[in-house]
Amino acid sequence: IGEWLTTWGAVAESPTSNLVGTSANKRSKDAAESDAIRKCAAEGARDCRTTVSYYNQCVAYSAPSTGKGRGSVNTAVDIDTVRANALRSCRDTGGGSCVIAYSECSKPVFREF
Repeated sequence: IGEWLTTWGAVAESPTSNLVGTSANKRSKDAAESDAIRKCAAEGARDCRTTVSYYNQCVAYSAPSTGKGRGSVNTAVDIDTVRANALRSCRDTGGGSCVIAYSECSKPVFREF
């Protein structure tokens, strides 16, 4: 006997730089977002904000390998699906390909009584 506990993750990005902060497996949305913003700011950005929050699923961030084009942040129920979706949504306009820069899952946790 027990219960499933939701876990949260978040991605924070700086709109004026390429700096990103991530968080996973937190007990609340606020905790995940605060942690991601703190990690982004620790990289040196002053304008970090949450771009994605998710729970009990996975996230992947893809980026163009040449630095030219548009990256993508996606969520899905499993790591393989989210990575494939992130690569499909990314565009490299510099003649290269896109790569997965980050992927992580926040899975529910079972707590016994």
